[in-house]
Amino acid sequence: MSGRAYPTYWQTTLCAYETGALVPCAIASGDGKTILMTKTTNDEIVDRALRASCAEMGSRVGMAAKPTNKHAVINYSVLNTISLAWRIGRCIARAQATNTVSTVAEQMIDECGGPEAAKILFRGKIVAVERRLFKGHSYGEITIQQVQSSEQEDTDVAKATPAVATGGVLKIPFKNENIYAKHIADDGTETYVATVPDLISVLDTQSGRALGVPEFRYGVMVTVLGITCSPRWTETAKGLEIGGPGAFGYPDIEYKPLGKYVEPRSVVKEYAEE
Repeated sequence: MSGRAYPTYWQTTLCAYETGALVPCAIASGDGKTILMTKTTNDEIVDRALRASCAEMGSRVGMAAKPTNKHAVINYSVLNTISLAWRIGRCIARAQATNTVSTVAEQMIDECGGPEAAKILFRGKIVAVERRLFKGHSYGEITIQQVQSSEQEDTDVAKATPAVATGGVLKIPFKNENIYAKHIADDGTETYVATVPDLISVLDTQSGRALGVPEFRYGVMVTVLGITCSPRWTETAKGLEIGGPGAFGYPDIEYKPLGKYVEPRSVVKEYAEE
């Protein structure tokens, strides 16, 4: 329903349009312990209650969510996300097969709808990683520093698209997923180049694959890609309330759209036999 990853159950586009859409739901540990939640006063407590129960039940449960009807899927969800994921995966495989990984970020931008829909935010090397676990979430921050062109062995400088931010460092805090990308220039000037609900993806420059939070480590050369979110997150006040910077504890950061959203092309419609 989200069109992107979020760390909590209530951070879905469905909750941006409806209330009480998460219950009834149930979790089971597989060894005889089951919890059924039938009513709630707000969507957020559903995740908090079930997450706490999960910890007490052995930290591993299966979940059955409330069924969603066709109207909600068509009108409230982000469509064709699996098609976009398939296209990005194909893009990486093709780049590796044709030795064009140096421009895989540019190829991904084309798959996402072009330079208005996605942008290269920064290029550099991870020089610091902070990480901690709290209530089932991985919190932390990475710092990426721009490097000299001589260090960018796998980058075709002539074909590389200029990044939104250059020089200095880029800081990306995360809560399971990346929250914002803040550029700190050499003179100390700070600029937020992207924030949730837009997607901030950290790519391994050498392989073209996205790095998940557990894979962040010192010394990895990365390319930071920003992808514009679906209007499902921005066309309602509640969408930004549950999916914007304020939902992660940064109410003072104003969300500014990265670009213009382009709906992914359906793989089924493109390749289906007529």
